[in-house]
Amino acid sequence: MSGIENAVLSFNIVFPMFIMLALGYFMRVRGMWDDPYLTKLNGIVFKTFFPMYIFMSIYQTDLSSAINPSMLSFMLVYLFTVIVGSWILIPHLEPDRKKQGVMIQGLFRGNILLFGIPITESLYGGDYVGLAAVIVGCIVPVYNVVAVIVLEGFRGGKPNVKKMVKGVLTNPLILGAAAAVVCLLFHITLPSAVEKGISDMAKITTPLSMVILGGSFYFSQVRHNLRPLLIILIGKLIVLPALGLGAAILLGFRGPELGILVVMLTVPVAVSSFTMAQQMDGDAELAGQVVVFSAVCSIVTIFLWIFAFKQLVLI
Repeated sequence: MSGIENAVLSFNIVFPMFIMLALGYFMRVRGMWDDPYLTKLNGIVFKTFFPMYIFMSIYQTDLSSAINPSMLSFMLVYLFTVIVGSWILIPHLEPDRKKQGVMIQGLFRGNILLFGIPITESLYGGDYVGLAAVIVGCIVPVYNVVAVIVLEGFRGGKPNVKKMVKGVLTNPLILGAAAAVVCLLFHITLPSAVEKGISDMAKITTPLSMVILGGSFYFSQVRHNLRPLLIILIGKLIVLPALGLGAAILLGFRGPELGILVVMLTVPVAVSSFTMAQQMDGDAELAGQVVVFSAVCSIVTIFLWIFAFKQLVLI
């Protein structure tokens, strides 16, 4: 494909997300919804529609082809490398402990659910969505557990192991993924009417979540958080993807496998990182700004990453 064709393809993948984010922001500016309503609606999406989305993504795929040990191993090694590296480095760059925890969380915790699966589907159609969904199902619990440890560690508390285990086991996303895997392993076929109902509701997830995220944007004063914010944005969207994807290329990943890794490693900071920072006495203001600005900036950076790898004929 020519450079222009690759640019158009990359633009077509990313721009619909910009439209949804912009619509959500416009609706809030026009007073069509407020923060309490958005918070409640976001909870409904997380507990209801996202589990259906994950369920259908796995249920409608060939599990044997969706489980890719090499990709899962790479993602886990990359994740733990980022966690350990940032835990060592960030205290040397930022003296405020509450900011340190938020910065570490921002560097390792990506919005792979909201951005990863839809972009994978735009790149490769439905054939590889199951593979992306399995990765999400394995990585999200790690995100949640490590985020608790990091935020507790940098506020001086001790993680509640029992509470963490319960949180992981009752996570709606994990339950949705587990239900799909059980259906596939035991060859359980849903009645067509039930499958269609769940499938139709699952289709609501991405557009509604993106619009809600857009409605959560506040471009407030960031001057006193500018330095840590820039460290997270540059690290999360540029430096870490460059290192991780460079390693993936050296290890021989190519085609759709590398394409999915491109998506997973370049997504913005997870929205839930703000909520967790708020609940665990982290710097919630910085966490919220990180979520907002990483989502906005990622519209450009994801486009550039996909375009670059398309031009290099690697994905």
